[in-house]
Amino acid sequence: MDQATGDVPHTLQAVRRMQSWLRQRHPRHTAKLVSRDTGADERTVERWLSEENPQPPIWRHWMALCGTYGGEFVAHVCAPGSDWHRHERRKARLEQLERELVRSLEMLRAHRAER
Repeated sequence: MDQATGDVPHTLQAVRRMQSWLRQRHPRHTAKLVSRDTGADERTVERWLSEENPQPPIWRHWMALCGTYGGEFVAHVCAPGSDWHRHERRKARLEQLERELVRSLEMLRAHRAER
């Protein structure tokens, strides 16, 4: 943080958004699960998630994060509040609802088959 102006550098803001998104995705055992998902070492992920002195991911890890978590993650970190971000959030929600519908239909079919 710039002590003179109180401004938070843009990179730190993006890292904070990344932390928020990852913690929302994995509320428990965040570092361990992000490490599993991306292939980054767990200690490296812990440095990204540090509250005191967060370190942004290097390019290779950034690409792993983007590839693993997709457009919703990228839009949240890079372009919060943009039309792109809103679109990606809606798309992710629609995909979640579709998965829930498929599970519900499978359960209904299984229940009917038991009768």
